[in-house]
Amino acid sequence: ERLRDAPPPDRLFSWLVTLGITAIALVIRLVNLGYPKYLVFDETYYPKDAWSLLKFGYERNWPDTANDAIVAGNPNVFSDTAAFIVHPPVGKWLIAFGEAMFGMNSFGWRFMPMIFGVLLVVVTIRLARRLSRSTLIGAIAGILLTFDGLAFTMSRIGLLDIFQAFFIVAAVAALVADRDSYRHKLADLLERRGVPDFGGRFGPIVWWRPWRWVSGLMWGLAIGTKWNSVYVLAA
Repeated sequence: ERLRDAPPPDRLFSWLVTLGITAIALVIRLVNLGYPKYLVFDETYYPKDAWSLLKFGYERNWPDTANDAIVAGNPNVFSDTAAFIVHPPVGKWLIAFGEAMFGMNSFGWRFMPMIFGVLLVVVTIRLARRLSRSTLIGAIAGILLTFDGLAFTMSRIGLLDIFQAFFIVAAVAALVADRDSYRHKLADLLERRGVPDFGGRFGPIVWWRPWRWVSGLMWGLAIGTKWNSVYVLAA
């Protein structure tokens, strides 16, 4: 019974709650997403890196007047030299997807961070629900994150941090799901053997653990967005 401890049975209702909170997060992050229309703070780096990745496959340098040219609607003012690379390309490619869809403008380079900011709310709700065994607590976690000022801002700006946050939380959520799944497999085996526990012996090796693969993928994407994700993985 302890091994079969699982999230509450209100699965459908919990997803309705999740989608409702997610809809609120989406609306408040999407409204007026393109404002301000200029590059703010470190947007001077990553949207331009993303645009050059889209055009050339690698990050190029830009002239000092590039920001003004981009705001004026002329983004193709690249220098001929490659840029100094600080972070890996995953997050910059994600920004580039938004630019490919909507152009090299403030809405385009903020679209994918907005999407991942909303997805972060989803995985937070599901993770908190699974850890607490309570849909209510999962909902509270989602509401707090929906209206958190930092999460809101990072969801509406063309930086890498919101991608990193999503991939890390998703990786941990997958590990927690793997824990539940594995414990249920152990319970099934104990029932088949007709014993209450393993008596101090090692349990079976279960090779097919898909949530572990999902977690590994998420960790790889997190590290591929910002190198310092490796410290979180180590912890």
